[in-house]
Amino acid sequence: MLCLYVDDHLVTGDSKQEIDMFKKEMMDEFEISDIGIITYFLGIKLSTGEDTNLVDSTLYRQLIGSLRYLCNSRSDITYEVGLVSRFMKKPCKDHLLAAKRILRYVKGTLEYGILFLAAK
Repeated sequence: MLCLYVDDHLVTGDSKQEIDMFKKEMMDEFEISDIGIITYFLGIKLSTGEDTNLVDSTLYRQLIGSLRYLCNSRSDITYEVGLVSRFMKKPCKDHLLAAKRILRYVKGTLEYGILFLAAK
């Protein structure tokens, strides 16, 4: 895959050999400098996944289950809980931090609510 933005190029793929071959062909044809493995591209932080810290999946699933139950009375967190629910198989530290942020939001908004008036 080749991502282009003005004069910045990002090459990525599944095969390191194919990436190296593509970069060599491009360097033969054009004046290009290779800066190696990239960490940021257009303000987006990129990771190879090797530095991912996995957390206890049982604890994470219990937390997400509680948040999903809470969605019955707190519809304002439904979207966010749906997002963090996607990572129940192999949750990492960032997923747990996102779930904890939802809990902090709930704690800070305990006094808020919706009042439904009965129709006359």
